[in-house]
Amino acid sequence: MDNLHSLMMEAADALERGDTGRAKEFFTDILSRDGNYFPALYNLGLICCEEENTAEAEKYFMKALETRPDD
Repeated sequence: MDNLHSLMMEAADALERGDTGRAKEFFTDILSRDGNYFPALYNLGLICCEEENTAEAEKYFMKALETRPDD
C-alpha cells in the first residue's frame, strides 16, 4: 500500500505542475496494481473530462462508484 501512496503523491505533483500526461501514467500504473483504487479512478475521470473524453471519463467514474457506492 505504501507504494500506491507514493505513486499517488507523484501523480498529485504532476497534476499540480499541469502535467496531466504524466499524472495519467501514474494513475494508470496505480490501477494496474489495484484496479479498485478510488483516488486513481476518480482523478482519471476528472482528467478525461478536462480532455473532453466523456466516454472514458464515464468509465472511470462508474468504476469509482462501484468501489464506493456510498460516496
